[in-house]
Amino acid sequence: MAQIILSLTSPAVAVVIALWGFKRHDRTTSLRMLFEVQERYLAQRVRYGRKLIHTKLASERGLQECTPEELSTIGYALAVMNSIALCAESGQIDTELLRKSMGRSFAQAVAAAGPYFDYVEILRGFQVYPYARRLARRFETSDKLRGLKRSGASLSSPSAPEMQAATMPTVMAECNAERE
Repeated sequence: MAQIILSLTSPAVAVVIALWGFKRHDRTTSLRMLFEVQERYLAQRVRYGRKLIHTKLASERGLQECTPEELSTIGYALAVMNSIALCAESGQIDTELLRKSMGRSFAQAVAAAGPYFDYVEILRGFQVYPYARRLARRFETSDKLRGLKRSGASLSSPSAPEMQAATMPTVMAECNAERE
C-alpha cells in the first residue's frame, strides 16, 4: 500500500519542487538585477548627472549655463535612467521594489530634466528617453495614489508639458493596455 501511495505522489512532489525552484530562481534573478540597476543608478557619473539636472537646469539660465561636458553627463545619466526603465518595462525588475528604492528620486530627476528633453528633441527631431519618462509618470501617479506629499520638482511643472497630460485616466488606461 505504501509503495502505491509513494508511486502516485512522487511525480506530483517532483513537479511541485521543480516549480518552486524555478519560481525562487526567478525571484533571485530579479532581485540581483535590481541590485545591479541600483548600482548603476548610484554610480558617480550618474549621480553627478542628476546633480547637474537639479542644479544647472533648475537655475534661471538653465541649459545656457551648461558646458558641453555637463550636457554630456546629463545625457549619460538620463540614458542610464532610460535603460533602468526599459528593464522595468520588460519585466526584468519588480517595478514596485524599484519605486520604493528610487522612485521619488527618479521621478524628480526626470521632471527637472524637462528643458533638456525639449532641447534634445529640437536637435534630433524625436522624443528622447521615452521609457524613463513613462516610468517617472507611473512613479509619480503611484505616489499620488498613495497620498504621499511631494516636495521639490513635480511632473506638473511647466518644464515638462507632455507629462502634464498624464492624468489619472490616461495612466490607468496605459497600465491596462500593458497588461493585455
